[in-house]
Amino acid sequence: MILCETNINSECGVRYGKAELNKNEPVLNKNVSGNISEMMHCVELKNLEPGTEYFYQTFVFTNSSDTLWSEILPFRTFPNKNEPLTFAVFSDSQQQDDSLCWKNISEMALMERPNFGLIVGDLVERGSEVYMWRYQFLNHGHEFMKSIPLFGVMGNHDGNDPNYFKYIKTRSSESYYTFTYNNTQFFIVDTDIETEPGSPQYNWLEEALAKSKAEWKIVAHHHPVYTSDNDDYGNSAAALRLKGDPVTLPLVSLYEKYNVDMVFYGHIHSYERTWPILGDSVDENGIIYVQTGGAGGNLEHTDVIRSWYTAKLKRAHNYCLVSVINNNLHLSAI
Repeated sequence: MILCETNINSECGVRYGKAELNKNEPVLNKNVSGNISEMMHCVELKNLEPGTEYFYQTFVFTNSSDTLWSEILPFRTFPNKNEPLTFAVFSDSQQQDDSLCWKNISEMALMERPNFGLIVGDLVERGSEVYMWRYQFLNHGHEFMKSIPLFGVMGNHDGNDPNYFKYIKTRSSESYYTFTYNNTQFFIVDTDIETEPGSPQYNWLEEALAKSKAEWKIVAHHHPVYTSDNDDYGNSAAALRLKGDPVTLPLVSLYEKYNVDMVFYGHIHSYERTWPILGDSVDENGIIYVQTGGAGGNLEHTDVIRSWYTAKLKRAHNYCLVSVINNNLHLSAI
């Protein structure tokens, strides 16, 4: 799905074709176009071959008879056979001002040429403000997003606003969904809606986890299960604080029952990785939780006293790079 937006009504299309050997320029021998005049477009390219490199170019016809062309860009489809996977994980790209943090981090990640990106909520500071989507999130992340697929997670600042669904497209009509890349399945959860047993999302997640045959099961949602933040879940300068957000508690039993390997989240603007945890204790067979809320928002502080579940802490803007090959997973926090 190729997204394109113009500031006046227009008709949009995409030229595309497979990358071929010994060509002096890309061969764009296929064409998909719509006849609807609007400003926001989503063009779906169908019947693509798996594990294949393509080139594409977007064009629009305006009501004033102008034709506008994008640059010619590459992309690669997901494979249908087992091969190494590398993906980037970001969170909280929200901009407090005109900071270039999200731009710098997304372009750092692009240098690694990941197969896709996963952004774990709070893409913008206020989801209802379209200029934040256009001029902060999209403009600053454009170099990454124009060739690398980006999967989104709903955050509290995104506010379940129509703008989120306008700019983040998946095959699901809900804010929760799943997708698979080779032997790794990803479960995207929305912790801004009900997560209690019996809720539609909870029932969906249990069914999806129960069906999964993936070697690796990875979950992403916005709010933390375990965090050492000093003031979001109780003031550590005056009293004990909670380990994480209560909204996530009903989900943990599902993660443990169905052998989830790793859970990513943000919300707290710093980096933290736990030891493997099972039954609220460190256990070598447990789940590793990774807080990577460092893609743009103002940094936050941690409790002075070390948490029992903490393997690593860092107060810094950050993203994660994860590589999976067969039964090995390697995570770098950058």
